[in-house]
Amino acid sequence: MSELNERYLRNHATLSLEDQVRLGECRVMIIGCGGLGGYVAENLTRLGVGKLDLVDPDEFAIHNLNRQRFSNIQTLHQNKAQCAALALEVINPEAKLTPLEVGLEEIEETRFKEVDLLVDALDNSASRRYLQKIATACQKPLVHGAIGGLGMQYGLNVPLEKLYAEDSFGAEKREGNLSFVASGCAAMMSYLAMISLLGRAQAHEGILYRFDWRDMEITPLSF
Repeated sequence: MSELNERYLRNHATLSLEDQVRLGECRVMIIGCGGLGGYVAENLTRLGVGKLDLVDPDEFAIHNLNRQRFSNIQTLHQNKAQCAALALEVINPEAKLTPLEVGLEEIEETRFKEVDLLVDALDNSASRRYLQKIATACQKPLVHGAIGGLGMQYGLNVPLEKLYAEDSFGAEKREGNLSFVASGCAAMMSYLAMISLLGRAQAHEGILYRFDWRDMEITPLSF
């Protein structure tokens, strides 16, 4: 059995060989490599997405240790995008991983045009609105996710300019964030990314899903 087939053997009951090849040819940009972005990056790497651009200018701090995937005692005070790339390379050396240790506004527009999908793992309204404009201008699908306390929301091609009309940090800053909420939201974001890359996301586009861990209910909001 080839290494390709063996690596993704447990994918094949759900994904076809053609799906796997297509994912391997895709390029995704993840903006924010902390609580949400770190888990999404690992999920997509294990899934078989061939190329990831990992964007984050920040370094890991002690308060990240409770939920951010690549934070640990050894990575404190190191850049998040760089740490993510190093960790993911060990998982899949064949993946093309590009860490970008810059802010969103510093990325050239040509780089956005080269990707197949954008992932919003940001933590403030202004940056989310800016990313929405980039996604619209470059005609790229955009997966959004956010957490706060025991609540989380996620969606594909939802109007972030309406959801984040005022300049502020997200609910994660106001209500705190727990490890399983971050990884749970990232799992939903990863699914939306996968079906978008495979051209199967029509039924989910433009719908914001909100989930509360206290009552285990998903509320879809259409726009």
